[in-house]
This record gives sequence, C-alpha cells and structure tokens, in this order.
Amino acid sequence: MVFAGHAVATTVSLAGTIRAASGGAISGANVYVRRIQDPSGSPTVENEIGPATSSSSGGFYFYNLAPGLYIARITISSVNVWRGEVKAPGEIPPIILH
Repeated sequence: MVFAGHAVATTVSLAGTIRAASGGAISGANVYVRRIQDPSGSPTVENEIGPATSSSSGGFYFYNLAPGLYIARITISSVNVWRGEVKAPGEIPPIILH
C-alpha cells in the first residue's frame, strides 16, 4: 500500500500591548507585520499584513501567521511611531511609546 504525503500547514498567532510612557493603554494604533525569515533562518519576501488595531486595553493580535521572524511597525494617524523585530509564535513584551 502506498500513501501520498501531505504537507501540514502550521499557523501561529502573535499578540502584544501598546502603552504610553505614563503606563496608560494606547487604543486605535495600527500594527502591521511582514515576515522576513522562516523558522530555519532562510530569508523570505512577503507582503505586509495588517492592520491589527489596538483595543481599548492597548492589545493587538494577529492570527494565522506563518512561523518566523517578522518586522512589526506601529502607526498612529498614519505616522510611523515604532518598528522592531518580533518572532511568531509569541507574545511581544509591552511596547512603550514615548
């Protein structure tokens, strides 16, 4: 008997919180991510995903992402206010905007 192999698609999530320097939550910020590296370390060229808009508690979530290293950026009123590398799956430590 011969069985055909099936690739198993794995998706992960990524979560974070945006706060002001005073500690208060920042709601309404737009978060975008773009995968730049797969889990094996190979570079990827992919389109940006988003926005995920931060909630009243400052939280944001991305679901159904491919695992790997991402560049994340945050905009408020179309102005870039933060950019950094994040790994998915994962929870990003609170991002403090000054």
